[in-house]
Amino acid sequence: MAGRPPKNREIKKLQGTLQPCRDKGPDVAFQKIIQWPPAPRELCTKGKKLYETTCSQLKLLGVLNEVNLAIVLAYATEMGKYFTTEKELARTKDNPTPRLQAVYDKNGTLLKYIRNPLDKMASEYLDNARKMANELGITPASQHKIKGVMTEQTQDEFEALSNKYDEEL
Repeated sequence: MAGRPPKNREIKKLQGTLQPCRDKGPDVAFQKIIQWPPAPRELCTKGKKLYETTCSQLKLLGVLNEVNLAIVLAYATEMGKYFTTEKELARTKDNPTPRLQAVYDKNGTLLKYIRNPLDKMASEYLDNARKMANELGITPASQHKIKGVMTEQTQDEFEALSNKYDEEL
């Protein structure tokens, strides 16, 4: 199929781009999830936290369903692998440039520098996660398109802090 993949009807409603003349009728209805299963044990700590945060945000939007849950899990897995790989790259203290590896000949003469395979893996994990985040509508650009669906805060952080400070006086 050529062109962009079609957007979900609910996402179009949230973005305000649903056109009645182009509406093909209701999408396939999936069971909305109120309580999602816990994050799998094999996910790293940051991946588990990301899984929980993403599920709760999608539930607030009303778009968390059984199909999205699989994509959320894949997104959290890719981000978990990204975090783990970046942590491993930061751990290499003997190399001043951990994103590059030196290649030497038999005599110990420096031939060239090549990209560290861990760096390439981290880039691929992040790219995969970004694509899944776009599908879920959780990137900053896609959140900007959704009009005021997120729960609105009654006051900003500065105002809350100011009120707290005034109460203590």
